[in-house]
Amino acid sequence: MNIFKRKRILKWVLFCFVAAAITVCAQGCSLWKKGYSETIVIDPPEEEERQTVPSVMEIKTIYPVLDNNNDGLVIGWNSNNSLVSLNYNSARPKVAYDKSRSPQIVVEQIKQPYVSRVKLMDLQVSMQGWKGAVLAPKGKKLAYIADTDDGLTLNYIYLDESMKGGGKVFKVREINADSYVKEISWSQNDKYLALLLTDENDRNFVCVYDTEANVQSMGKCYSLDISAEAFYYNSVYISDDGTSAAMIRYWNQNRFQLEYGKLQNESFHVKYIHPTPNYHNFVQWIHPDQIVFIGEDKKLYAYDQRNDSVSILMEEVMQFRLSQDKQFIVIAKHDETVQIANLYGNNIVNIKQIYKGIDGFELLWSPDNKRIMISGVIRERKTFELIAGMPSQLVIEFE
Repeated sequence: MNIFKRKRILKWVLFCFVAAAITVCAQGCSLWKKGYSETIVIDPPEEEERQTVPSVMEIKTIYPVLDNNNDGLVIGWNSNNSLVSLNYNSARPKVAYDKSRSPQIVVEQIKQPYVSRVKLMDLQVSMQGWKGAVLAPKGKKLAYIADTDDGLTLNYIYLDESMKGGGKVFKVREINADSYVKEISWSQNDKYLALLLTDENDRNFVCVYDTEANVQSMGKCYSLDISAEAFYYNSVYISDDGTSAAMIRYWNQNRFQLEYGKLQNESFHVKYIHPTPNYHNFVQWIHPDQIVFIGEDKKLYAYDQRNDSVSILMEEVMQFRLSQDKQFIVIAKHDETVQIANLYGNNIVNIKQIYKGIDGFELLWSPDNKRIMISGVIRERKTFELIAGMPSQLVIEFE
């Protein structure tokens, strides 16, 4: 009997051990399954990426600029709360360009709350085919074609908030009197200065100058092909590394197109072409391999030369501008609205309307990305005439 009892006891102990082991295994498997399920639902990398997208800013204040009495041209910001404007000297008539005389431009500063302006300097400039002077995106350098008794020169000058009457002028290059300057522009990092030029022999060039290099040996010109059908270039946008360019070109029958390419071996080598609405079309670089632009069909596109890909970002776009940190984009649409959003990869997200009732043709971010200056027209709905007293230039400030 003792042997049988001993066997029964051993069987019972073995049964309990197996049952306990099965129970522990089942609980462990259940916990493992639960953890695995949560890992699938909550993907840490995606969550971290979502957290990098900043929220769209809230409006704090809207300011009319000079109560719509600004007869000058606002060309950008030179600090977080002050604009730069170009104005013809009152002693000079507002006339079309005449080689026998060049106008004197008054450079003015308009500080918040944007109700008055202060003169910074006078510039004697050539007005060949463009607006007189171009402010670098960060607001510290002003480029212009000087017209003096010694001839034409491409110059730039540093702007400072405390400056009165002008500062040191940097001479970039001389320009033959029989040459014609179509446009000058800055790279987005303020380093490179680009010049569209037709020389005295009717040859066309885009010339690029490194303003941070030795003044005597910092420029290089690249030839542009012009034919009976492919006419002249109107606008040039240089990448931050100075090796690529996006240009707007006029074709016959009032057609315009964007041409993206490399500046190599003294020539502009076109890699990508896309129809655009007109020569005022704005182009901006996301990085040295990718641009954003408006197509002829009013769609906002992004082109990436690394894989030759084109993405549609938005439709019915009149104008746009990326913030200097590339986190935000402001968009003026054809329905007279202005929107702000995030540019996230090849997508525009978190779209928010910030103004309604203006055809915005110029959009300018402040250096700290907290303010946007909008130039545009406000029209009466039926006659499409300007509404008296309504601002055509305004600043939107964010929280």
